[in-house]
Amino acid sequence: MGRTIPSWRIVVEEELARMARFKQFLRVEDRVVFDDLLAQCRRYASAAGVLASPVREVPLLLSMIFAQHRKLAELEKRMKETRESTWDAGSGCPSRLHRRGSIMEAYRPTADLPSD
Repeated sequence: MGRTIPSWRIVVEEELARMARFKQFLRVEDRVVFDDLLAQCRRYASAAGVLASPVREVPLLLSMIFAQHRKLAELEKRMKETRESTWDAGSGCPSRLHRRGSIMEAYRPTADLPSD
């Protein structure tokens, strides 16, 4: 008889167990961050399970990258809300971040800044 293909959640747990050795060599404060990173793999396991990748790590890495991007977008949103509630748009803030609107845009060359 043929072999049964394990569910993606089982595969995720197996791969995360393999990564436990890496965690052992991290500093204590970094272990908390690493646990959070692995939790993202579990959180997005259903979505990652639909990827038909022969390499098990690809869906795991995509889950991690997506979680990081989501956190970045949330932080940008919170910064924008804070900036709008605390700074008067008329006086403005001379920082590149304020003029551009997001963290990712703040690192573009200044040549493309809009003129005031």
